[in-house]
Amino acid sequence: PVVDPASPPTVTQDLANGQLSLSLNASGDTKAVRFYVWSAENGQDDMRTYDGVKQSNGTWTNTAPLSRHKGYGDYCIHCYVQDGQGWHF
Repeated sequence: PVVDPASPPTVTQDLANGQLSLSLNASGDTKAVRFYVWSAENGQDDMRTYDGVKQSNGTWTNTAPLSRHKGYGDYCIHCYVQDGQGWHF
């Protein structure tokens, strides 16, 4: 898969709606994107997976409701991209 280095994954806090907006630009033969999100507090005990939704411009997006995690604070996010050869971090 090709992830545009000029457009790294982005996370935007939407505190009014209590969520994180997740976005990754990928091109080529990307078949799927997954965002793994967890709060920094107590390790990965609240890790959740969010499948990316492909937009018409090639960006993959989703939102992570803070209610599914420990609320406000620091978060860790990993992005995985699937192409014809499997999943890549």
